[in-house]
This record gives sequence, structure tokens and C-alpha cells, in this order.
Amino acid sequence: MVKIAVIGAGYLGRFHIEKFKKIKNVNLVSVCEVDKKIAKSISDEFGVTVVDDYRALAGKVDAVSIVTPTPSHYNIADFFLKRNTHLFIEKPVTDNINDAKKLLKLKKEDIIIQVGYVERFNPAFRIFKDNLNTPHTVIFKRKAPFTLRGADVDVVFDLMIHDIDLAFNIFEEKPEIAYVRGEKIFTNHNDVVIAGIKFGHTLAHFEISRISDSKERKITALDEGIFIEADLINQNCKIVKNKKEKIYGGEKRDILLEELSDFVISVEKGSIPKVTLEDGIKSLEFADKILRRIRK
Repeated sequence: MVKIAVIGAGYLGRFHIEKFKKIKNVNLVSVCEVDKKIAKSISDEFGVTVVDDYRALAGKVDAVSIVTPTPSHYNIADFFLKRNTHLFIEKPVTDNINDAKKLLKLKKEDIIIQVGYVERFNPAFRIFKDNLNTPHTVIFKRKAPFTLRGADVDVVFDLMIHDIDLAFNIFEEKPEIAYVRGEKIFTNHNDVVIAGIKFGHTLAHFEISRISDSKERKITALDEGIFIEADLINQNCKIVKNKKEKIYGGEKRDILLEELSDFVISVEKGSIPKVTLEDGIKSLEFADKILRRIRK
């Protein structure tokens, strides 16, 4: 039985609490939440002890899930790493690359750190990747209506970083920025980004927006006469070959539950999680590179 605490019980943190309660080999020891109204709601709904200071959990848990605002990730992770505690950290791992690299230096070999890139567990992405050979172009589209949640950071770190991680998981070649443009619409950060990244002979084109009138998360590719389209929302993948179309997948899975279960299994077995701290650093570093290019 893995003793776990969730740090942060906001919008996404509540989902973490719900999923951990469903994993049979997890003992959700506590939740940390500073907002008293949210804390009472969590305590009433899930019957779990809630504290307002994460330091009160020292020595009481095997692992923590950090689901707080990104600027707080480093201090919380640093505290628990120094106490040999396994970490699940929602993306992006930290708000700057230097702090992420500090965590890597501090991490002991037997400590698990998994970064929360939930799309890696999406069956549509798995089908897409398994059927991809040598595409000329891959198009990533991630669009969402505007909300205040996440609007305090650039859309590169809020949304695009998911697709950067997926692209790095697909391609082995070193990435090179071909073009990039960002626009500030509703916030002081980029709300829309269009970018082209070369991976060898393949162009990965990104269309990212958080001011769309509807949600869209798709990856498409034309690959040696085969058209492939992964719909990450509906979790299916369309493949067109020789003018014949076939849809794969479609039975929606609880990918957050699978992601957190992967973390628990890694803690239990001492195995490498599907998304490592090194993966998180790689995506964060390149996202920062894109943002710096936009600002030039």
C-alpha cells in the first residue's frame, strides 16, 4: 500500500484526489489545501484529512502529487525530495529550467519523479504513433475557449507544452525552430501561437490557441500515401489508405486514472515511469526556447 498525499485541491487537484481514491493499492493519507472553503469541501466529499501546510506531511507519506500553481512546484518538490519522497508533478515541472535542473541534481536514483503529461496515455496518440513511418508534415492543433485558469502563464507553457512533449516522443531527430509567432489577445501573455519545428526531414506545425470558440485537440499526418488523424478528445484515430477509411479506438478511457496508476506502479516496483523528470525538463527547455524566439 502506497501512502500518498495530494498537494493542491483546485480544479485539477480535485481530479487527482478522486482518482487516487479509486486505486486500490493507494492509501490517500491527506490533502494539502490553503483555501479553507475548498478544504472543507474536499474533507466533506472525500472523507480525507486536509492540512494547510505541506510541511506537516513530512515523514507521513511515501509519495506526493503536486497540483499547485507552477511557481510553487520547485519549493514543494525540493522539500519532499530532501525527505526521500516520490513525486508526481503536474506540467510544467517548474516555471524555469534552472529550478528543474536543480531537482534533477537533488534526485536520488531510487526516487521516482513523474511529470504530468496525460496525453501520453491517450489511446489515440498511441495508435497515431504506431502507424507513423516517415511523414513529411505533422500538424498539431490544440484549441480551447478562454478561461482565467492558466491565463497567468503563456499559452506555450499552458497548452503547447503538451504537444511539444508528444512531438519529442514521436521524433528522435534534434528539433530546429523554422518559424514561430505569438499574439497577445486577452492577457499579457501569448494567447495564440503558430510554430513550425523541423525534426530531420519532417516539419511539425503547431496551431495553439486558448481563445477559440470550441475545443479541439488533433494531430494529423500525411505519411507515404496514408492520412492519419488522431482526435485526442474523442480518443480515436482515423486512417485513410487506398481511399478506404477506418476508425480505430473510440472507447474512451480514463487517462488521468491510467497516468496516476502508472506512477503508483513505478513507486511500488521501482520502475521507470512513462514520463520522467528528464522528459519534463526537455519539454520545458524547448518551450522556453520557443518563447524567447517569439520575444525577439
